Amino acid sequence: MEREHVAYFDYLRFFGAVGVVFLHVASQPVGDGVINKEWVLLTVITTFSYTAVPLFFMMSGYLLLTSEKTKNVSVLLKHRLPHLLAPLLFWTVVVTIWLMWKNNDASARYFINCVLSGISTPIMQHFWYIYTLSAIYILSPFLYRGITNLSETEHRYIFCVILIIFFQTMVMIVLPESIASVFTFKILVDLRFLGGHLLTFLLGYYLGKIRRRFSNIVLSALVVVDAGIIILGTYFASTAGGGYTGKFQDQSAGFSVFLAVCLFLLFKQNIRKTERKVNITPFINLSFGIYIMHNLLNRILSYLGFEAVGLFSVIGKTLLILFICYLVLKTLST
Repeated sequence: MEREHVAYFDYLRFFGAVGVVFLHVASQPVGDGVINKEWVLLTVITTFSYTAVPLFFMMSGYLLLTSEKTKNVSVLLKHRLPHLLAPLLFWTVVVTIWLMWKNNDASARYFINCVLSGISTPIMQHFWYIYTLSAIYILSPFLYRGITNLSETEHRYIFCVILIIFFQTMVMIVLPESIASVFTFKILVDLRFLGGHLLTFLLGYYLGKIRRRFSNIVLSALVVVDAGIIILGTYFASTAGGGYTGKFQDQSAGFSVFLAVCLFLLFKQNIRKTERKVNITPFINLSFGIYIMHNLLNRILSYLGFEAVGLFSVIGKTLLILFICYLVLKTLST
């Protein structure tokens, strides 16, 4: 039986794809820039951009753990893993060629070393997502069989454990380091499997299954409050530390994941129809390709002198990267 199309996931993918590109383009001026009004504006936007990866994990969690195909190991080995690993290998080779040209080293040894190093370590930083998602895919048949056989009480228990772990990370972020170290519970820290992303993956399953409707006003208020905490926390921590500090924007746990939860529920409750005034389906279908390609293009443009230094240049470079990615991926796919 085919599952009904999840309409609000289309918009979450669109939001996530744009957000992750903006995030990486803005990393230079946010990380190395002077803390001023423009820096604050970039921090406001990147605060929402940091929810992109948690949202992608949440959507994967719901889609995989509600599909009977997930328990079929042959589907995993013949289809799902290759759909992750084949693009990873292809773009690892492309990045290697770029590094060879950039570093003026066209030796076969350099090429082989770079490609082989990609087996253990992402050759570009943002590739980590594919490594982590692949590990979750490998576990998915066991996760599916385990979670579908739980009783209602056991589901509530797992959901509460996830919330407690995320709440603990939020408390640890707010407290000063000298105090936070005293209240760090190793048991909860050890339960953050795969850097906490496995919990986000499971959380997506529960959020997608929730039938209760929450007040849009309450969810919107939580978005404002949580985003405000992230922005103010980032500002004051960065000011006190003499440079950018991203602990409040941690996309593996804490306030960013909570913000992603609120956005997930808002999209879920308010997007019911698939009809759109603008057809974004071609862009959505290429969202994974855009994720894996965009940072290489960002590096190439920076190398050629197009470095984003402020808000408007970040927006312009983001749009340019999205446009080029779309053209290249659409051409490759056809």
